[in-house]
Amino acid sequence: ARAAVGPREAAEVERNERSFYRIWTLREAMAKATGDGLTRAADGEDLVAGLEGVHTSTIGDGPCRLWHIASLAPAPDYSLALALHGLVRDLDRSWSPDCLRLKRYPDGA
Repeated sequence: ARAAVGPREAAEVERNERSFYRIWTLREAMAKATGDGLTRAADGEDLVAGLEGVHTSTIGDGPCRLWHIASLAPAPDYSLALALHGLVRDLDRSWSPDCLRLKRYPDGA
């Protein structure tokens, strides 16, 4: 974690190692949303620090820095993240991914 995330995020991971998966999946979702890839996901800067226990949030300021993010735990020891970059029409600061449905397939995938 220390090599990939920011110092505040690394401190969160030291307090609770399960935080790493929430932080990493959020960072990875943000990197995929911009197309920056793993270079951006592991840039060592704090991107989602201080969001412990937060399931949805809007972070950043201004249309180019605004993120709507969600962190979910679909099952114990699993982490799922959603990140929308920039202004999203009709999406306010209290958005929620309520329409997200997880489906279990017969083979357990």
